Amino acid sequence: MTCIPHTGSGSGAGRAGAISRRVEPGAPGPCVSAPGIRGGASPSSKEQGMQRNVSAARGLALAVLICLGWGCDSAPAVSSRPRLPSHAGSLSRAAAGGGGELARAEQALVATPPSTAHQWSTTGSLSVGRTGVAMARLPDGRVLASGGCTGSSCMASAELYDPATGTWTSTGNMLRMRAGHHLVALQDGRVLALGGVWWPLGQWGNGVTDTEVYNPATGTWSFAGTMSHERELFTVTPLANGRVLVVGGEENYSPDAAVEEFDPTAPSESAWTQVSSLPVGRAYHSATRLPDGSVLVVGGTDGEGVIYDDAYRYHPATRTWTPAPGLYQARYGHTAVALSNGRVMLFGGWVWGWTEWGEETQIPADSVDVFDPVAGTWGYGAPLALRSEGFAVPLPGGQVLVAGGHRNYDYAVASHAEAWSWTMGPRSAGTSMQRSGAAAVPLADGRVLVAGGYRNGAISACELFTPASSFGPAVRDWVYREHPLRRSRAESAAVVLPSGKVLVSGGYSDEDYLAAAELYDPATGTWELTGSMATRRARHSLRLLPNGKVLALGGVNGQVLSSAELYDPVAGTWSAVPTPVVGRTDATVTVLPSGQLLVTGGRTLAGLTVNTVERVEPLTGTRTVLGSLQKVRHGHQAVLLPSGKVAVWGGWKPDYYPEDQAELYDPVTGTSSAAGTVPVRGSDGVVLRSGAVLLTGGTSSSGTVVAPALWNPVTGTLSPAGTLASPRTSHRALLLPDDRVLVVGGYSATAYAILAEGTELYDPATNTWSAAGRLGTRRSIFAAVTLASGQPLVIGGASAARVLDSAELLPLGAWRTVQPLTTARYSHTATRLDSGKVLVAGGIRDASSALATAEEYDPVADTWSLTPAMPVARYSHTAVALDGERVMVTGGLASTDVALASSLIYDATAGTWAGTRAMAVPRLLHTATRLPDGKVLVVGGHDGNNVFASAELYDPATDFWTSAGMLANARFGHTATLLANGKVLVVGGQDVDPVLGYPVPMATAELYDPATHSWSAAGSMASARAFHAVAALSTGPVLVAGGHDGTGYTATAERYDPVTNSWSVTGAMGTPRDGHALHLLSTGKVLALGGFDGAALTRVTELYDPATGTWAVSGAMSTPRYNQATTALATGDILVAGGYLSPSALNTTVELYRP
Repeated sequence: MTCIPHTGSGSGAGRAGAISRRVEPGAPGPCVSAPGIRGGASPSSKEQGMQRNVSAARGLALAVLICLGWGCDSAPAVSSRPRLPSHAGSLSRAAAGGGGELARAEQALVATPPSTAHQWSTTGSLSVGRTGVAMARLPDGRVLASGGCTGSSCMASAELYDPATGTWTSTGNMLRMRAGHHLVALQDGRVLALGGVWWPLGQWGNGVTDTEVYNPATGTWSFAGTMSHERELFTVTPLANGRVLVVGGEENYSPDAAVEEFDPTAPSESAWTQVSSLPVGRAYHSATRLPDGSVLVVGGTDGEGVIYDDAYRYHPATRTWTPAPGLYQARYGHTAVALSNGRVMLFGGWVWGWTEWGEETQIPADSVDVFDPVAGTWGYGAPLALRSEGFAVPLPGGQVLVAGGHRNYDYAVASHAEAWSWTMGPRSAGTSMQRSGAAAVPLADGRVLVAGGYRNGAISACELFTPASSFGPAVRDWVYREHPLRRSRAESAAVVLPSGKVLVSGGYSDEDYLAAAELYDPATGTWELTGSMATRRARHSLRLLPNGKVLALGGVNGQVLSSAELYDPVAGTWSAVPTPVVGRTDATVTVLPSGQLLVTGGRTLAGLTVNTVERVEPLTGTRTVLGSLQKVRHGHQAVLLPSGKVAVWGGWKPDYYPEDQAELYDPVTGTSSAAGTVPVRGSDGVVLRSGAVLLTGGTSSSGTVVAPALWNPVTGTLSPAGTLASPRTSHRALLLPDDRVLVVGGYSATAYAILAEGTELYDPATNTWSAAGRLGTRRSIFAAVTLASGQPLVIGGASAARVLDSAELLPLGAWRTVQPLTTARYSHTATRLDSGKVLVAGGIRDASSALATAEEYDPVADTWSLTPAMPVARYSHTAVALDGERVMVTGGLASTDVALASSLIYDATAGTWAGTRAMAVPRLLHTATRLPDGKVLVVGGHDGNNVFASAELYDPATDFWTSAGMLANARFGHTATLLANGKVLVVGGQDVDPVLGYPVPMATAELYDPATHSWSAAGSMASARAFHAVAALSTGPVLVAGGHDGTGYTATAERYDPVTNSWSVTGAMGTPRDGHALHLLSTGKVLALGGFDGAALTRVTELYDPATGTWAVSGAMSTPRYNQATTALATGDILVAGGYLSPSALNTTVELYRP
């Protein structure tokens, strides 16, 4: 669980213990044109491919470190993430004894803010270059490196790295030369060395059987016993009982099933014991210790063409094996890493797949599988870039560093690094030195030491990787669902029905071509099967007819299909119809406004390319010849223009040379005219409102990827259409309701076989492109549609050799950016004045000091103007609108980390601030609510020493504060809501637990009655929560959602009924959040925006429907934010200004949401 503390704390009156918010950490492309399968059939191409890869792996860098050391060993302790400044202020009790002193826990962060970018730096070099070196961290934090090869021979020498000085010193030599071996840190502080080879470079054997241990106290090595037999390519896993487990490998080039344990407490002659063998021998597998102490062994190969997808668990207590759930796809040579949440991440290696020519072969895998030992299931994670002989190291905060090695497909040495997480997938982790076969180990301070390896010779240079602040500008863009489809499918077809649902049919899965179809309901976000087609088909098309039915046309299923079927959405069934395309293939089919189909060009069954045009009645098959195109072509593209004419371009001539002449066909006259030269193939053409066709990439006649262009079919001219940040081909382009165009997926123009993960938006008003976020999974040959809501939906497809069952939604919606703040700020307030303008006051700019500045926003002019500053800077304060043009500000935290009791009133008419009488006690993380009689109720909060149960009442008419009684529970981080009956509902928050000594969220709620100045119980929520958000519904109940429940960030929501004084659970949000906001809209629905979901800031916004009790995605802000200020404008729009983005990223952005 990630720890994102709100900056604010204190202790209850008379209580000792720290008050700080406590959160426990916790198109057929070059890769795929048909499904991959598990190996094990005929030996021919499979065996040859396997032998090639195994042989190459042995010779590339001497040591084939399949486990990469860190997948085999248990993960080191993972520290919590750095504390984050927030609206709650910067208070926590000093660790040493009571006293009420304000600690500077956050001040340290202010003084030395964590880096928001991953950093690579050089450190001291090894005394000699080493490839096949092994490393292990000692209990005192130093790192032992031993063995490896340099030049033409291997070594027995060893060195020690001191992180404090960044230098290496020599230590005792091993008893023999070793390379490609393992070093395992034992629980007694010693280090076990085992395996590897010792012959001169290039002379291979079966590895060594003798083992040895290193004693850091003496700097010497001693004999540690002999394994039962020679083997290599085995895995090594430290067990919880202190022993070391060795599994499988190869013996004399045959798969080995033997398993043995090393006991470091036993004499060397009896230290090694054989235990129960694996049910099936294997090499190039992985072995990872699970939280319960068992060891998960996954995949591997027999070296002769069989790749395993099975898995087993070894139980050290009984020394027995039990089957575990198998992989989705067999693989070998992969890496496994234990994650901090107990799951196991498995990535890379080799799988069986297909070339674009239909030949079955081994291909590199970019896919990531994640095993959940609690559920006993595998899930898909976002894929990584292709690489071999790199390294993987767990990072603080649940991430995994993947770097080094070389690309599987061309063996170019990689310098790019990635930081992968279960929730966010891969993110760039900077650029490292180019090396393969390096060793890497996490240091005690969270950095990673990388040493040795090979590139044009053995490397002595070393590097340090410093992770970025784990709470940085990570942003959740696309809403990714792990397994929403009922069938995995690639090269399927999809169409939006008049009901708003999406029909997806056909394609192929990992097993075969599909006839199955399913429906996606955007209202519920769910998929359900519907009637299947009569014919299995992929690469077909779906055409929505004016009568609401859908025509499925053509495709392939091992042969080219010309048949058609008709889907009835009412009945959910398919029926046969006459084929619209008779006697030809590679033609285009366009639905005309009349519902008739226009068929152009193509090839006859005899292979003759034609230019004839036919109009077809889809239900009867009646055909009418309507002239011809000017050019004979097949494999071309055609789109219907707003004028009713059809633009045709691209394709191939009869001699298979590219056809660059475009034309404009008129279905009314049956004639075609030249429309200029369009030298582009494989580009999705999108018709804009202007009638121009946006060509979004594709390839030229020479095969190079071309830049986007605007084609005017009337004038026949081409003009530039901006520049894509990532030019691509075999992608999809979707027209959005606002005339913008989204480009998704496909293959990168700069790296063969690399799928593009970024998406980009084209704005025809400015003729420019902008980033639209990263897909959760790189994919190609997927289906994509634009929903009725305007949100793009990407469905299925393939990634490397895997057919996907995932779908992703980009929540574009009703958000628009307006003029920015003059000063970046978060933990500020925004209050609407009677004039309709908005006052923004205070806050904190960059985690350094509080702000006194204030500014006003004019929604009519879309301008910001500075107003006089407050007399005292403050953040984490409250602000409420009084009568007229006045705003009252209370409490908060000053730049000096002092909680404030002072209050101010801003008069917008006079443009002045005036002080009022002070509250009885300083407060922050309190609430302030204006009552119907104009008085202001202030409740709870803390001052850094005490959490308050007291409440105060301010009368603007007399400038006096009076007591408003005592709550039953002291609390801060709560909410207060004015009910229709005039009472005030106070919900949740947290107080210091007298036993635990730190703040714990609470579930209780209380009611304040202004008529009697008394408090009463208002029941309890089902879930305790603090730092949640609240909104009063138009029907009377109060909605509470999100926050932190003491164990994690929650998406749950509940409703309070003032009539019955009771709580009921309602639908949960799709995204957990705190530091967010809820707003009642003019539609009666509630908008949830901003916040942190436990892994990243979120841009995604959601709408709650009180009638159904459900949430639905409703767009996304352009900028993620946390502890922002929001208010409803007089127009009903919701204004969101500023907010936290990262320790060094200043956020001045402002956005408006229109319901």
